[in-house]
Amino acid sequence: MTKKKQKNKTTIKSHQADDSQIADESCSDAGSSTADDQLPEGKPATLEEIQKLLDSQYERLNKSLNELVTVLESRLDAVEKLAAKAQKLAEKLKAELDKEKAETNKLKMEVSRIEKLEEKLEERTNRQLRKTLVFKGIPLKNRQETWQETEEVLREHIAEIYDVNYEDTDGIIERCHRSAPNPNYKGKNPQPIFAAIYDWKECEKLVDNFRKNNIADRSSQIQCEYKYGPMTTRRRNMALVERKRLKESGELVSGYVAYPAKLMVKKRGEKEYKLHMDFSRSKVEW
Repeated sequence: MTKKKQKNKTTIKSHQADDSQIADESCSDAGSSTADDQLPEGKPATLEEIQKLLDSQYERLNKSLNELVTVLESRLDAVEKLAAKAQKLAEKLKAELDKEKAETNKLKMEVSRIEKLEEKLEERTNRQLRKTLVFKGIPLKNRQETWQETEEVLREHIAEIYDVNYEDTDGIIERCHRSAPNPNYKGKNPQPIFAAIYDWKECEKLVDNFRKNNIADRSSQIQCEYKYGPMTTRRRNMALVERKRLKESGELVSGYVAYPAKLMVKKRGEKEYKLHMDFSRSKVEW
């Protein structure tokens, strides 16, 4: 009987020790606690005390979680507002970008329309100038040369090229004049003569004869060519610069610029002129 009582007492103490260990672990997991959260020292904890401790820790943890949720909700609300502002700003920027694109496309279309008009105007100008020739290298008779004297000296050179009498050149020139002096020009070449010819066929004949004379006499400084519009003139100058480069490099025997601005060249070993480069639609910088 005595042994049985001692055994029961040992079992009860063992269970009490286990309950005390569980309570201690719970308090340790809860972190720092108040006096209400702690079990009494020096005696075993009852179930009621353990329950009270757990309830206290639960309330404290629940309060902390609620405070954290409140902070997170507040921050989430701020993020949502910021996202809404960003969305509105993005939509505004997209609308402005779409407007800029539309205006840019409109501007491109307008530029394209202007360029087409410029090309049409240039073509019309060239047609109107189809009977206007430019004579370069003809010396002035005097510093105060009149238009009558300009016509006279031009007819003398035409008579020489045609190998006819001076009187036979009457009726070729409708009117002529020299270009205005260029104050920026530092060279010694005389001002070119612009001449309106009565007949286009006569223009072709004059250009061809002066060209043949220049081929036969390389020392001749007198040139005869058509007058063109400003864009075509610049494009032909581009072709002449390229021809000069080819000549200096020794890549060609001869070359000329065909209308409107096609560089035709004849290289060594070739019998016919071939198109080297077409500047007829090159962009002109002003």
